[in-house]
Amino acid sequence: MKDSNEFLSGLEVKGGYSYKFAEHPEMGYSGSVAYKAKVSGDYYVKPAFGYTGTSKDGTTTNKIAGAVIFGWGDTEDANAGVYFLNVDADTKKVTPGVSVSYEKDFKDNTNYGNIEAAFYLGKLVENLKAAALFSTTLVKEVNDTPIKVLAGCAYDVKADEITITPQAGISFIKNKVAGDEIKVKAGVDVAGLISNTTFYAVYASNNLKANENKIGTVNVGCKIAF
Repeated sequence: MKDSNEFLSGLEVKGGYSYKFAEHPEMGYSGSVAYKAKVSGDYYVKPAFGYTGTSKDGTTTNKIAGAVIFGWGDTEDANAGVYFLNVDADTKKVTPGVSVSYEKDFKDNTNYGNIEAAFYLGKLVENLKAAALFSTTLVKEVNDTPIKVLAGCAYDVKADEITITPQAGISFIKNKVAGDEIKVKAGVDVAGLISNTTFYAVYASNNLKANENKIGTVNVGCKIAF
């Protein structure tokens, strides 16, 4: 890997190569380039492009990926902290900003690639959390195109030592094979009434596109931190 910041601040260039010694040798190679251009204050624009490939027994695989983010602030080593975007391993590390990315595996001839758009508010607005994620695979059969949209928000209302956090979220999945799905969540957390304890109540719907059992569940409880 070559850190090219000594030539141009904000530029990152990486490359790698591997070789597996075996009866059937295997090679792997990758490269990426990204450039972070400051706009004003903490605001910046960062485009990036990457490529990976493997070769084994005369068979090669090739993948490309590209992305651009208009961001503010640093990457946070945590999830977005809102409904539907606080459990997926893919959202455990978020960057404040708006981003669009594209990925294509050339071995998969059933689609034109995957597109993902994401938004994370970060600390831009005090006490407010907001995030959204859109993803789709551009399949060759247009009517089969799957779509996933996840969005959520939460707001801390502070009153002396007590913090009340109302929050809501929605999940929409369009999938011809598995069937369409719409789910919503709404709830409230109350912290500060008792030290290290958060009380909560949350309503979670079942699939609102289903023919039966759409109502869902209501859960109440408390979380204690030791």
